[in-house]
Amino acid sequence: MKEFIVRWFRSLPPAEKDMPAIPYNGKIYTPRQIYEMAISNTLPDDLQSKIERREFTTAMEVYRLGVERVLTYLKSIPPDFVISVGGKPYTVEQLIEAVEKGTPVGRAFVEAEIRKWELLYRG
Repeated sequence: MKEFIVRWFRSLPPAEKDMPAIPYNGKIYTPRQIYEMAISNTLPDDLQSKIERREFTTAMEVYRLGVERVLTYLKSIPPDFVISVGGKPYTVEQLIEAVEKGTPVGRAFVEAEIRKWELLYRG
C-alpha cells in the first residue's frame, strides 16, 4: 500500500510536491502531506484508493483546487513583481484579487492551472 504512494510522490516534479493537489473530505492536501501520512500509516484507505484510480474529485472541487493552486503560486512571488497578461501589466496583488473574484483574467489562470493539474494527476 505505502509503496504506491512513495513511487507516486517520487515521480512528481519537485515544484509540485508542496502544491495543493488532492481534495479529500473538505481539505486539499499536498503530495508531501499524503506521502507523510503513508509513511506514518495514517493515510485513509479510501484516499489511497482514489489516488491509485486517479479519481480525485468532482468538477466543483477541481475548480476550487485550481484556485488554491494559483493562489499558492502567486503568494510565492515577490509582491513587487509585475506580470503581463494580454499586454496589460498586473501586480501580484491584482492577480490574486482577479482569481478570488473570478474575473476573466483570474479564471484564465485557474483554468490553465487545472489543465496542468489534470496532466500531472490524471495522466
